[in-house]
Amino acid sequence: MSDQAPDAKKKKPIRLEWQGGLLSASAPNKEAENEDAQKGPAVAWKGALKIRREVKGRGGKPVALLHEFTPGASGAQKALLCKLLKERLGCGGTVDDGNVLVQVDDFARLAKALEALGVRASRGGGFS
Repeated sequence: MSDQAPDAKKKKPIRLEWQGGLLSASAPNKEAENEDAQKGPAVAWKGALKIRREVKGRGGKPVALLHEFTPGASGAQKALLCKLLKERLGCGGTVDDGNVLVQVDDFARLAKALEALGVRASRGGGFS
């Protein structure tokens, strides 16, 4: 026999969510999960840009500079693009003076990640 009384209710699982410095607990919401799955991955911005390799002033470590964005790219879209690239490539990066800096030395992986996000990229100087 079971340890629980026949009238006892089963407990619902608790889902923890990170909300800007606070951890909140809530019961899972099936409808919200279905909506998120239907939306698909977040796309930062679809356009064209140029990639340039830089090492000057960085201790000899290569950095990819994404610059010359097509018109219409806002600062928030560049920040989202930087965030998605950092997650996909497992590297650091920042948005500085309207350019996106990504701390990666494998530029082929960077080009593939940009292509997967729907961004056309052309290579500038410094690539071997």
